[in-house]
Amino acid sequence: MTERRVKPLPFIQTGRGANALVFIHGFLDDGSFWRTTIQALETRNLALVTLDLPGMGEAADDPGPFSLDRIAQAVTSVVDPVNRPTVLVGHSMGAQIAELVAGMRAHQIAGLVLLSPIPLRGMALPQVTATALRSLGGNPGRERERLRSSTHLQVADLAHVAAARATLHPRTVAALFDAWSDGHENGLVPSVIKVPVLIIHGVDDPFVTRDLLSTAILRRFGFARVASISNASHWPHLEQPAATAKAIDGFLAELGW
Repeated sequence: MTERRVKPLPFIQTGRGANALVFIHGFLDDGSFWRTTIQALETRNLALVTLDLPGMGEAADDPGPFSLDRIAQAVTSVVDPVNRPTVLVGHSMGAQIAELVAGMRAHQIAGLVLLSPIPLRGMALPQVTATALRSLGGNPGRERERLRSSTHLQVADLAHVAAARATLHPRTVAALFDAWSDGHENGLVPSVIKVPVLIIHGVDDPFVTRDLLSTAILRRFGFARVASISNASHWPHLEQPAATAKAIDGFLAELGW
């Protein structure tokens, strides 16, 4: 049974090009996290769409439930009216959502760009780490302390990330954590996605490591290629927006865009 939404997802579209990029943010972030990378893109003739996922950003009042399937279905309500060849750009948890949406809308999706992707099968984390992540809602001080381990985030970025979490409901945060960490059954088998895939990886990411990419991501796609971003950890689109945009531009050129 399809889970119903209460109201449409908040989204912003700029440009009316022949092709589209739809940007899907990660756990507890929002659509504004893509701003500097979008500004650095050089590819023209694009429609650029950012959105806020259920439970986050302008959709923070969404009552749930927060399963990966429901979130992906919500994103299709934004993708459908775009109605042109589309590349989905997903970060972290957003990469899980992007793969599911691509499976739902195979006729429209021309490629996937996955930044610091959480494996679709989920991640089994140490109990201490899991407890800390589940309890981030409404606790900006704790979030700032955690983010200091990402040495490439600037002061403004740290404030941006912490502010995005400050108003989120603790129960929502815990449910979103459970969704991405538990994963989806589709992640236990090779991906059904047949379009080109680019993985963007921060070289210094302590969370989504190169070993995790090799064992849990690349083996499922087989044909994906990796762009490694120096001086970046888990948020390459915030930490190195110009380098991230350059990697996306190169991928779009390969598609003939």
